Amino acid sequence: MHNPGSVLQAWALQEYINNQGHNCYIIDYRPHYFYSEGNGLKHFIKKTVFHRDMKSRSIKFDSFINSNMRLTPTYYTVAELEAEASTADITIAGSDQLWNTDFQCGKDDAFYLDFVKSGKKASYSTSVGKKNLDANNLRQLEKKLPLFDFISVREKSTAEALSFLLNREVSFVCDPVLLFSSNRYKQFVLNNRPIDDKYVMVYLAPKSPALESLVNLYSEQGYKVILVGGFSKRCKCDCHIKDAGPLDFLTYLYYSDAVISNSFHATAFSLLFHKQFWSILPERNSERIESLLSIVNLKHRGIDDTNDSVDMNTSIDWDDVDFNLNQYVEESILFLNQVLSEVVD
Repeated sequence: MHNPGSVLQAWALQEYINNQGHNCYIIDYRPHYFYSEGNGLKHFIKKTVFHRDMKSRSIKFDSFINSNMRLTPTYYTVAELEAEASTADITIAGSDQLWNTDFQCGKDDAFYLDFVKSGKKASYSTSVGKKNLDANNLRQLEKKLPLFDFISVREKSTAEALSFLLNREVSFVCDPVLLFSSNRYKQFVLNNRPIDDKYVMVYLAPKSPALESLVNLYSEQGYKVILVGGFSKRCKCDCHIKDAGPLDFLTYLYYSDAVISNSFHATAFSLLFHKQFWSILPERNSERIESLLSIVNLKHRGIDDTNDSVDMNTSIDWDDVDFNLNQYVEESILFLNQVLSEVVD
């Protein structure tokens, strides 16, 4: 699926591992559901109506991936992965909601590394996405995870639940994009500010009273509203960027005066770039965002439709944010370096 956050976290994890002197490849696994983007009929309609935007978006993603990441040959099934005998010292399950059984990936044996027959198995910042693990999720995790040599997840509540379930240590670590400072991402930011006026970037947030209220507040104060990503108009806006790729995502966020999203990675990059932001908490699977906001003492920046009002003038203590975030990242690096110490030189 063409998602800037997914691509950037994959780039960051590979970049960090390679920087430690190792030879890292991303397994280019593209199961059938990768192409449907959830609902097959909706995807067909989108391909028909938004063909030009989807093609442009695809070109942008392919360009970023081909220029910045090292991939294996493409695999489409678990059987193909099993047939290719891996010689890797360590195989790592990466950092999206790969173990959330609300999605197809959470039911896919590939993301539990069933195909790995030699070398160590690890997870780094893998997400379940929700605070309360249902019976299906628990059964899947209890069955699959004992074969992992190292386990780390992105939510504190998930780490605690899995530690109890598996009777072993499960680490709570940061998303890979946070392994680098904001300066590292400036190489991907386009040189010129895309909008001359002050603007608020809206990213992926679905229609809701909370979104409408925030957009109205910023509009009344003279901000342009720039909707980035997605093909449907989720709010009134001055510009809708439907074909956003990874560079567009970073560029519009970097130059923005404020950010509204329900995206974990938009929240993470808002912290890195010191942006005024509001994270609209998804009805389901909000734990990733809430966990991150809790670490940096910004839980009030996570809102939903129960919030009666928002004080746009509330400032953020960026020194406090950076201190807490750096501490979290340092602890995560200790875990990741422990995993990488298993690599045979």
